[in-house]
Amino acid sequence: MVWSRTVIEEGRFGRIIAKLCNNPELAQKIVKPRLFIKPYCGWCHKAIRWLDDHDIQYEKLDVNSDEAAFAEMVRLSGQELAPVLEANGQVLADFGPEELPGFFEKLKRG
Repeated sequence: MVWSRTVIEEGRFGRIIAKLCNNPELAQKIVKPRLFIKPYCGWCHKAIRWLDDHDIQYEKLDVNSDEAAFAEMVRLSGQELAPVLEANGQVLADFGPEELPGFFEKLKRG
């Protein structure tokens, strides 16, 4: 399991995740999501918009300009398509924004 070094402290992210998950204790345990993107990817822009619209803070990694980020994305997801979202060891690969609420619900269940 891979964990981001940035643990979410009190703030907007925790409140939004708590609202999405209906579990304030879990929100404090959720690691800031990492979003692996390609700059010219339409699905990536939709994912960014969804996360921004829901005030979810995340780390954005451009896999076109960062070889280490690309290698990490492939290692996590087993494929080269973007976007890829990772949080708490859970990975959502090559997705559309309609899949994001379910991903955060899956985090709720652990």
